[in-house]
Amino acid sequence: MNNAGWRPIPAGNLYDDFSDDLGAKEWMRVLEVNVVGPLICARACRASMVARGGGVIINQSSQAAYTTGAGPYGVSKLALNSVTVTLAIEYADDGIRVNGIAPGSVSGRLASDAMVQQIVQGQLIKRRGSPDDLLGTLLFLCSDHSAFITGQTILVDGGTVVRF
Repeated sequence: MNNAGWRPIPAGNLYDDFSDDLGAKEWMRVLEVNVVGPLICARACRASMVARGGGVIINQSSQAAYTTGAGPYGVSKLALNSVTVTLAIEYADDGIRVNGIAPGSVSGRLASDAMVQQIVQGQLIKRRGSPDDLLGTLLFLCSDHSAFITGQTILVDGGTVVRF
């Protein structure tokens, strides 16, 4: 499970933007953590998974990959979705399935109460997500019940993206 993520804004704000204030150094850090990091981890696990006859890799994406105005974070998570597909193709003959989970707003430190209220109002399911909401999808993707699924990123976002 590749579950790293970074964005260059303080907690409690909406996504960063494409302003001139955000330089190449910040963009590179976002891409290194959110895209290159999971790629390096997947490659590091490949040999041991092959030795065991296969395995499952899950990449933590975000609903930000599917929304507008999510700045470098959204761009990086959309790139991670592409990495997920690419690795699924590359690792298929090794018996390794690669999928992603794209959560919406889940309880944690990254959102103020006002932002949470705004997000929940834009969802079909009118509550904030919890880590437990992600668990079922994670367990499903790691189990034999999803043995015929690879290269997919599943949104777990309370119906936010379908509202756009």
